[in-house]
Amino acid sequence: MLKALQRFALKYLGLKLTQRAIITKTVPLVGAGIGATWNWVEVQRVGKRAVRYYRETSNEPETPDTSEDVAA
Repeated sequence: MLKALQRFALKYLGLKLTQRAIITKTVPLVGAGIGATWNWVEVQRVGKRAVRYYRETSNEPETPDTSEDVAA
């Protein structure tokens, strides 16, 4: 009877410890996946915004209109 109780207790504790170990290893991996996905989405949005900004702005320096200053 005592051996059967010990066997049951060890089996139960072994299962619980194994389950707990799996959970403690899985949670950070799931969190890393969620974080990586969120970062990818944000980088895509910032990248599109940057491309739109640089396409709309000119890289050429503004030159003053000197056509009025010419007196002939």
